[in-house]
Amino acid sequence: GRTTKIVPTAQDNITLTPSTTEWTKENVTVTATGNEETNGYIIQTKLNNGNWQNTETQIATAYGDVVYARLTDGRNIGEEATITIKNIDKENPTKTVPTAVATTNTITVTNKQEDELSGIKKIQYQIKKHSENEWGELQDSNEFTRLIQNTQYDVRTYVIDNVENDSYSEVYTITTKTVPTAQENITLTTST
Repeated sequence: GRTTKIVPTAQDNITLTPSTTEWTKENVTVTATGNEETNGYIIQTKLNNGNWQNTETQIATAYGDVVYARLTDGRNIGEEATITIKNIDKENPTKTVPTAVATTNTITVTNKQEDELSGIKKIQYQIKKHSENEWGELQDSNEFTRLIQNTQYDVRTYVIDNVENDSYSEVYTITTKTVPTAQENITLTTST
């Protein structure tokens, strides 16, 4: 009878190398490279649940993509090697509405936006009177000052992640407090 040749295993003899290991919003090319044991064998690769191809490269397009590699002599197949790509971030940060607290002339905003992949690089804050359409300039401070009492304001946050994906939050509407009047809160006593 014919003897079956043992094909070298991919784990021991193929190196799977991504084009970058830094966070990126681009696709990542994974290259399968053999060693001296793989001479005379065909390197095959596939992406996720795709078909095996006689190519040494696959392009990962999303976080969590898996690239597989194996060796074959045309008939027999060796054990697979895999790499899971965990550095692609094409997702914008969440748009979660912030919270805010008001005094008579200030509003302090708390960001609630998140970025699950590359993480948040920068948070900025924005305000406008509720009755107006134009937003004020983005600012790094989460506190707005010198506001008008008993006035409705809209606030929102703006987040940029570590690969420059960005998004504005939903809008939170809040009314500044009213300065109490003297006659309601001060008792005048006359002395004789």
